[in-house]
Amino acid sequence: MLPAPTLFTKSGTVTVLGDGQTKTNVIEFVPPDRKHIISPDENVEYIVIGEKVYANSSGEWEETQIPASAFLGDGLADAQAIGETISLGEFIRQDQFEGADVLIYSYASRTRSGDTELHSQTELWVSVEEGLPMKMVVDGEILSASTDPATGESKLQPVNALTTTIIIFDPTIRIEPPAVPTPVSLNLEEWVRTTQPEQALIQSIEAPYLKALGLDAESVSVESRIIQGANGSFAVVMDNNTGTPLLISGQNAQDQWTWQEATPGNIGALRWGMNVGINYGNALFPGVREKAAKFNMQFVSYDMTWALTEPTQGHMVFQNDAGYAYPDREIQYGFDHGQTVMAGQLIANEQFPEWLTNGINEDLFSPDQVREFVRNRITSMMQRYGDKVPIWIVLNEYHPIEWGWEPDPLQKSLGDYTKLVFEVARQVDPKATLLYNDCGNETPDLGSYQHNLDLAKTLHDGGFMDAMGIQMHLLRFKDHIPTYDELLNTFNAYRQIGVPVYITEMDVNMQNITGSEAELKLVGIDPASLPAGADSHTKRMLIQAQIYKDAIRAALDSQNVVSITFFTIGDNFSWLNQVAGPDSDGTLFNDQLEPKPAYFAVLQALLGQ
Repeated sequence: MLPAPTLFTKSGTVTVLGDGQTKTNVIEFVPPDRKHIISPDENVEYIVIGEKVYANSSGEWEETQIPASAFLGDGLADAQAIGETISLGEFIRQDQFEGADVLIYSYASRTRSGDTELHSQTELWVSVEEGLPMKMVVDGEILSASTDPATGESKLQPVNALTTTIIIFDPTIRIEPPAVPTPVSLNLEEWVRTTQPEQALIQSIEAPYLKALGLDAESVSVESRIIQGANGSFAVVMDNNTGTPLLISGQNAQDQWTWQEATPGNIGALRWGMNVGINYGNALFPGVREKAAKFNMQFVSYDMTWALTEPTQGHMVFQNDAGYAYPDREIQYGFDHGQTVMAGQLIANEQFPEWLTNGINEDLFSPDQVREFVRNRITSMMQRYGDKVPIWIVLNEYHPIEWGWEPDPLQKSLGDYTKLVFEVARQVDPKATLLYNDCGNETPDLGSYQHNLDLAKTLHDGGFMDAMGIQMHLLRFKDHIPTYDELLNTFNAYRQIGVPVYITEMDVNMQNITGSEAELKLVGIDPASLPAGADSHTKRMLIQAQIYKDAIRAALDSQNVVSITFFTIGDNFSWLNQVAGPDSDGTLFNDQLEPKPAYFAVLQALLGQ
């Protein structure tokens, strides 16, 4: 085994893209979690120390909100994992490199980034004397950002590239935290009057804002304001013209005020004392977790389903690669990064494992056996995660026979099992917040509205559940655009029966919205106020932004919505793509994970603008 110091590496990488463009990086790495990246072509430098990431693009270091995993990954890959990605390995020849004898090997590799599989051919030059790699030449595909000249949108796509990396093992490498300027400790009013945010910070926040809303910098009127929040005052830097917060004040461990990006998570916490969460969607895709850091709660849903976590009777699985489900990893990630974790569904319609469904349909299991399966399912999941998950969706989309639905497998065996599942959950963790969650219930014209009100009252009055989960898949079940008043009345209906509401899976399906003048007027947008030549896509996105904004305003004004969670990061990863169509465009982020007008409308609504 090599001594640890020889693992300290310094790599010089030169990548030549197919169009002749060259990118150069110098990377120093001290295992397990220290990295120094210099990118002269982009005039930026990063230092990673454990969970902290520092950046320098203007001559001054600052601590960022970028997750360290963006540079370090989720951990070191083992030999088996690496071996599964390479093939056709062979020895080519013996040669010399920088005066040393080397053995040159060749292999093909494939890696996956989101839905894209990348292929490459690698030559690896290994020192005969030390057995360490000295050089790598990779000819293949990498993901590169490109701009569509027709739309101006940026997207990631595979491009051919030739990358040459020179590796030096240097035990003298040291990577230490950079000197970050410390703000002066003042009270909030003094601080706002005397402290201006760094221009580089403003510009980094302003750029995606300007792009999403189609504005130019001259049209933005920025000023600082002090806002009264749930637990005291805080300051924001906002665009006066739109009411959009761009920066927000926060206090560090030394009780010193600092400026940071305004996000749904920190505005929700400071303004209302509430969680504003996100379901990651495709957490493995580059950039998803960076965007997820903008929220202070994570909803782990699909990863938790019974079908994926117990595909074989009695055999629990917490990393189901076949089903793209990784509950252990996702819950731990949210917990480690200070996000409240909401998890579920423990029992969900249409998410039962085949062994259970088939066994019930074929009369292989008695009701007592099925009841025990349910107890084991709920107990094993809740005990595994303990205090890491304070909020559980115990039951999801329960559709009883008397509502006109076909009975699910558990109903066939047990009849009404709603009280059973909540009784078990309460016994396992009396401190947890327990939810019933359903869809098609946000306005009275939808099928589950009254049924859900009745069920919620029964379960809440009996002490079984604590709150109602309204998924809020707007425009999914009807083309009717819900109004502020309609949504406010729904939230108030639950308030009248004493049941708090969690919005759990909010998105807005735009599949059948064309951007017409009638649709603009319906949501309160004056068509004459739009820029000349605004296309249908721009109009659709502004309509969606207003729908999101009205829904958040209604939730806050009801004073009965405890938490708001949005469903999936990136339109192309949304479930709506499969069930509604590719033009559903339902989330707060576009296909390139860039914030849409809806994202900034949510910021406005959360601030109370």
